[in-house]
Amino acid sequence: MRRAIPVQDITFVTLLTPVLLVGMSAKSVPSYQPQITAGNPKGDHGEVTETELIHYVSGLSGVVTFTASEESGGPASAWGDTFFFYDPEGDLPDNQRLPFATLVVHDYAGWDTDSQLDRDGIFRVNVAAGRSSFERLLGYPPAAQAAHYDEFDYAATDVVLPHPIYASQGWVSILNPSDQTSTQLRSLLDEAHGLAVRRHARRQGARGDSPELSHPSGDSITELNAEVKRLLDRPNYAHVATLLPDGAPHTVPVWIDREGENVVILTGPGSRKARNLERDPRVAISLIDVDQPYTSVLIRGRVVERIDGDRGWEIIDRIARKYTSQPYPLRSGRIVLLIKPEHADAVIFG
Repeated sequence: MRRAIPVQDITFVTLLTPVLLVGMSAKSVPSYQPQITAGNPKGDHGEVTETELIHYVSGLSGVVTFTASEESGGPASAWGDTFFFYDPEGDLPDNQRLPFATLVVHDYAGWDTDSQLDRDGIFRVNVAAGRSSFERLLGYPPAAQAAHYDEFDYAATDVVLPHPIYASQGWVSILNPSDQTSTQLRSLLDEAHGLAVRRHARRQGARGDSPELSHPSGDSITELNAEVKRLLDRPNYAHVATLLPDGAPHTVPVWIDREGENVVILTGPGSRKARNLERDPRVAISLIDVDQPYTSVLIRGRVVERIDGDRGWEIIDRIARKYTSQPYPLRSGRIVLLIKPEHADAVIFG
């Protein structure tokens, strides 16, 4: 069912347009109500119409549709653009309202102009295809878009293109799709919707309360939930923040893993972070999912053990194999820091 969307919930638009659709005068934004006329919904030469596309995506389960307009209080530069996101309960926080598809009908001056959308009758459908589908369609991963940017005519119609701005995040586009690309576009929209559904399910799991366990120090620690464990178990890179002697923050990228409900990292015994943690064992960790960069893990805790010897090298080799498929190349000068989480959460922004 399509719903009216509170104005304060439209911050997701800032990730896909240069226009900030917040602070609107209206108290709520009406959902788009597609007007389907009788007869063939396609335009001339088999073109798929904007109305048909909006009707199709809006009909997918749990989708909320927003079209910026004068009536909604949106800025004039965004009028006519439509955004689709998955929110079956209509209760996602502002920072998690990220669309899985959009339909735009004009350029954004100084920002997104290569598609020449200001031509009469031209519109562009943008789809969050994800890394795997993007690479399957275009032959290279999203991260390599900068090297391939000049290979495409972003004003070409009826062909799958990397998004001129957001290809590096796995987005693709089609201008004025017709019968030639309509089946492929529908498949892409279905896949993007499916990804959004799965992200929502993971988000709901991550938002669940984690049971608290008793700790001898009197502090409470958190049992890691399934999503936090999943992300820690994969070869994702983390950043560890510690405190310098003067209280200033110090952060470094690290390999990371788990020991049961605890977190482990490796370091040199005389490294800056090791010295910081010997003086003050408190630590904060952030981790980003390499496949879904809007998914992260946030951990706060403290170092409770320094592990060396055979047990330490067993953990170090296991961590190295996770990232490189090989044991750690050195056999000295490394220890493991065992971190007891006091707070751990998975945050999904898309």
